[in-house]
Parts: sequence; C-alpha cells; structure tokens
Amino acid sequence: MGNISGRSFYIVALCIFSQSSSAQEKAISAGVAIQQIYDSNFSQNQLEDEEHITLTSAGVGFKKVFSRQQILARGRVSNYEHYNYSEFDSTIGDAQFSWKGKWLSQVNTEVEAVRDERLAERVEFFERDVIRRDHAKVNLGYGNDGRLAFHVGGKKIEQSHSNFLRESLDFEESIAFVDAGYKTANESTVVLRLTSGEVTYINEDSEISRDSEIFPDVKYVARDLDFEYRQYELESVWAISSKTEITLTLAQLDRDGFINDGSSEVAALNVQWEATPKLKLQGSYSYRQPAVGEMSDSPTNVQTYVISASWQISEKFGLNSSATVREKKYDYEDVDLGMVETLYNVSPLVITYIPTYALSIVLETGWRENTSLISYREYSSFQSALSIKLLY
Repeated sequence: MGNISGRSFYIVALCIFSQSSSAQEKAISAGVAIQQIYDSNFSQNQLEDEEHITLTSAGVGFKKVFSRQQILARGRVSNYEHYNYSEFDSTIGDAQFSWKGKWLSQVNTEVEAVRDERLAERVEFFERDVIRRDHAKVNLGYGNDGRLAFHVGGKKIEQSHSNFLRESLDFEESIAFVDAGYKTANESTVVLRLTSGEVTYINEDSEISRDSEIFPDVKYVARDLDFEYRQYELESVWAISSKTEITLTLAQLDRDGFINDGSSEVAALNVQWEATPKLKLQGSYSYRQPAVGEMSDSPTNVQTYVISASWQISEKFGLNSSATVREKKYDYEDVDLGMVETLYNVSPLVITYIPTYALSIVLETGWRENTSLISYREYSSFQSALSIKLLY
C-alpha cells in the first residue's frame, strides 16, 4: 500500500511465516500479532485528521519437502479497528498454496494459487473498499542442472472490489508465457520471455468512475477498456561479486483494444550491495506505462525511485531505513493537463528487537507527502506503529 500500515503489515507476515525457517525448520508454524498505528492525516487530504488504528493478525503455515517435492501452504486473517472512522473497520485475509516438484533429471513443475486482500488508499477513494486479487499459476520447466532452462506456463488473475461504486474496475486477466534462460558459473542469469494475455472487465456495461477534476467530460464503460496484449521481456541478473548484484529488466508491451491500444515500455533496475556482513544497501528504479483502468487515476506513466539500508546490529537488534519517490504523469489528448503528481514516502527508522525465537517487537516511523496541481490531492502525514508478534 505504500503507507506505514502496509509496510508494517508486510513485516507481520514475514514474522509469522518466515521466521521459523531461520530458527527451527518446523513443518507447521503459527503466529499472532497486534499493532498500534498512529496516522496524523488519515484522510490523506488537507484536513489533517488524526486516527489511531489497531491491527490484529493471526496466521498458520505449513512447509515440507517430500523427496523432490516441496509443498507450502499458509494463510492469515487480519482485522483493522479504527478509533474515529469505524466505518473503515475491516477484516481481510490472504493465503497461498504452492507445490514445486522435480521429475526425472531435468523436468520441473510448479502449481501456485494466491489470494491477497488490501484496503484502498483514501486519496483515491474515501470509502471502505477491500480490493481482492486472486492469482493462479501453472508452470512446466526443463533444466535442473543450473545452466540452460526453458519454461512454459499460464496464469489467471481476478481482481474485485467490495464497494459497489468501484465494481466497474473488476477485471480478469488470462496469461500464457514461454521463456528461455541461461545461468553462468558465477550465478549470473539472463532470461528471454514472451507473454501473451487478455484483460477483460467483468461488469462490461458499468460506467468507469473517474475524478472529475482529472478527467472532465471523459466517460467510459468498462468494456471499452478490454484489451489483448503481447510482451517481450529481457531480464538479466549480474552477480558482480558475492556481495553485489544488479538486476535489469526491459520489456515492450503491445496492447490491442479500443482505449488501451498501442505500445508501451517497462524498465526496472535494482542494485543490492552487502557493504559489510551487517550492513546491506539497496537502490532501485522502475518505469512503466499502465493501462487505463489499471490504476484508479490512470496516469500515463509512473516512475519510482527507492533506496533502503538495513543494519543488523546483533542477533537481537536490527535497524532499517528507506525512502521512495513515485512520480505519476498525466498527459492525454482529450485532457489538457500535462500534470505530474509526486509522492514522497520516507521511513526514517524501523527498529526490530527479537529477544527470543518466538517473540519480536517492531517500532516503525514514517512520513508521506503528496504534491499535486489538484489542491485536495495535496497532503502530508506522519505515521508511527508499534508491533508485538508471537510465533509458535
């Protein structure tokens, strides 16, 4: 989500489902967490109204390797309780099932199903809306020897909104892909991938809800946004040394539809550097041109810059800091804006304390500012959160 509750929520998931693998390889794990969140500007506008949120989570996980088969299953339920805006109280859940197998000497398979639920950002839609995303994937591969590898597979994605005012954005996406990759002796890789897909908006006669200040006199119905596409992608990972890794992704996306038509580009660069055994630095940049309807405000392009640092002081103490800048540009022939909206999201300090395998305590701080030519979309806020998590 990009706000502090979203980042903290991710940390909760990490604790519940991943901590067991680093301490004791348990087949079954379970965890609970409680988090107190303070937001100085919950509405994400110029009103600057404070809010206190209690987030409680509970999850279970199963991970086991049977011969050459690996099975993973996990699920989590989370409940948000708001002190002032009780109409935003929500219970959401997410789950994952994965089965990875190796057959004969070179054949491998993967079957995965994922459900993820999140709350909509208030700056985009100031009502309760739970966005559900279901993702299913099947994959058949050849190449287990670490050199040449080939894959063919398919994906199915369904996204829906709980609020009827946003049902026009519900969609289904069907994907087929094939790729070929090569890994060098020093663990560097290069992958060429061809993807073909189709996006269909389910409620085809629904009128798309648009921001009248961003899109005056622009009206679509959902079926106008349907499109087919083909993407050509190159992904390369350079293991420069045992401490430095660079990942580059370049892609061209060709869309064929009524509104979503034409070519667009995707680019991403990520650099990871282990400066010392206890200090890790990371920086990334991404550029993409989303389809109309993919994001509620439908920008022409989005550029994101991220830097982060993590310092593991000791086995029990860790510090993290990160900063994100996201620029969204709006430039349409029928909407004379040429507007750029910029979101600054800084997490100056995250303190993690793990006194025992079963207990972790996290204190997180955050600051956000959104700059825009549209006055009501400009806001700034400060957030803090304290989390306590127990793992069994």
